[in-house]
Amino acid sequence: MPVLSFRTVAILPAVLFSPTLVLAIVAPGSSWGTALGILFHLSALFFVSRVPAPEWARAAAFGWLALDVTVGIMTLNLVPFEIYMPMRLGGHVLGATWLIAVSLLSRPVILKVLGVFTGVWLALFSFFGASLPIILLGPAGVLIVVWFVIAGFYQPDPLGGLTRKLSPKP
Repeated sequence: MPVLSFRTVAILPAVLFSPTLVLAIVAPGSSWGTALGILFHLSALFFVSRVPAPEWARAAAFGWLALDVTVGIMTLNLVPFEIYMPMRLGGHVLGATWLIAVSLLSRPVILKVLGVFTGVWLALFSFFGASLPIILLGPAGVLIVVWFVIAGFYQPDPLGGLTRKLSPKP
């Protein structure tokens, strides 16, 4: 029996990533923002492990999370942006792959549409990010927070993705 509810493991990453997004705008390069970003990615491990998905999609998610934690540590250790950012973008392609796969397998239309849109945005930015302002990565960050929160109100479908709403707690 899991220690944390599915809703908790879905919403915890959103709670940790929200201040990261705010700090990215008001205090770019903040160590606090980077540390919270690392915690977001670590907490997302619990969610990824609980959502049924094809093994290749789950492997992509774990690759994304491992790369982004690594890049976060590189950032804290003052590795230059030109070195760590391409690695982060490569990890984001893996994250987009997982998000799109889980979203397409999910029954709720809101999760399908929001997840595919966010995944495509994240992947496209990753491919063209070198020539785009970094602020354009922000909307994908906001949308993934919203996706995690909405996902927390559904339950895992044994066949993959998410299905009907969780019943309220007694």
